[in-house]
Amino acid sequence: MIGLLSIVNDRGMGMKDSINNCDLPMADGIWSIIKWNTELLRSNSKYLIRIIGDKAINSDIPSNAIIDEKAGDVIAINAIIEPLTYIRGPSLLGPGSRVLPHAYVREGTVLYMNNAVGGEVKNSIMDMHSLKEHFSYLGDSYVGRWVNIGAGSVTSNLKNTIGTIRYMGVDTGMIKLGSIIGDWVKVGINTSIMSGKYVGQGSSVIGLIRRDIPPFSMCVNNECERFRVDKAVEVYRRFVGLRRARANENEEALIKAVYEISLHEPPP
Repeated sequence: MIGLLSIVNDRGMGMKDSINNCDLPMADGIWSIIKWNTELLRSNSKYLIRIIGDKAINSDIPSNAIIDEKAGDVIAINAIIEPLTYIRGPSLLGPGSRVLPHAYVREGTVLYMNNAVGGEVKNSIMDMHSLKEHFSYLGDSYVGRWVNIGAGSVTSNLKNTIGTIRYMGVDTGMIKLGSIIGDWVKVGINTSIMSGKYVGQGSSVIGLIRRDIPPFSMCVNNECERFRVDKAVEVYRRFVGLRRARANENEEALIKAVYEISLHEPPP
């Protein structure tokens, strides 16, 4: 949320106040982002509203969209909400984000910047420029930037045994935990990612994903091979073109740097 406040400031909207206290619970691991996301959004949205001056800033909200704020605020900043959508608070729709027709956006949804979502999203954070445009389910998950999630894809967030979920061998104590999806990942159509799984940066996955995926891997089900860095950069450029944006040299340099680091990491 603090990151979005910096975007608001950078876009010239002005900071009217500052947050000196944030009641952030102890973080045990990356899964804590998901564990506390909805409650933090609910308890801190009042600060953001006070700073920007309203719940909806320069946003298009049609009369036939349902905005349900019984459990928390729905904040929209330079966002587009299409007709016949249902959005339940607390939710935060950042600059350039679009909620597509018939989408079901549930509590805890955070769209950071230039995202587009359809289908169902619940208690999930999407970083900038990432897409989940089609009917599919994203629940209790974190999605990095420049990610595309294909039609019909699902992140499982609950075990059949209703037991606690482990992330990379660590018991999170959470009954519901979806996926941690790294930057530049592409998730193919009708892909199912089992609960508590990590999909490493720059990877391309399709099928039934039952294990953690190392960075820069091409995987069909659990069979993976290494994704070359030049191919990963090429896919990034194509995706940027699809978004009608311009490739960024710093982003490409970051892809290459993360790739080099990943060569020296043991597989998950």
